Amino acid sequence: IIGFSSRNTISNAIAGILLLSSRPFKLGDRIRTTEDETLVGDVVEITLLYTKIKTVRNELVTIPNQTLLQRQIVNYSGLDILAIAVEISMTYNNNRKLIEQLLIESAKITEGILSSSSSSSTISLTTEPYVILKTFDDYGATYELRAYTKRPNEYQKLQSEIRKNIYDIFQ
Repeated sequence: IIGFSSRNTISNAIAGILLLSSRPFKLGDRIRTTEDETLVGDVVEITLLYTKIKTVRNELVTIPNQTLLQRQIVNYSGLDILAIAVEISMTYNNNRKLIEQLLIESAKITEGILSSSSSSSTISLTTEPYVILKTFDDYGATYELRAYTKRPNEYQKLQSEIRKNIYDIFQ
């Protein structure tokens, strides 16, 4: 009975050892699991049995390590530079080149987004904001703006700021 009831604890401990040794994330990293798309937050504690995440809504969530090991983990802080994507749909009667120009301008005026006009000399051409024509839909085309930041823990706020700038520029 004791062995059967401690099965989950032992599984979590083994998963904790695997997580601590493989290090898919570290303290302070902004992560998301595929278990819940809205569960985005910063890792505040990693123990043998569970990992604690402080969400962007200031909630403290404890996730068993076995659950984390079974899910895909997206680590937004894993690399120095993170791409932020924003999609918009526009009707076909709009000028494609103007749409792309305005989207790029919206990204460039957003504080925290990398561009050649930034003061850093380490910015390469691959980190310049750019636009992809993603799909053709029934009544319009879907564009995706990709912009880069060195502030991965603020990506949702920056994504919102880009959307606000897009809205203002298109007005």
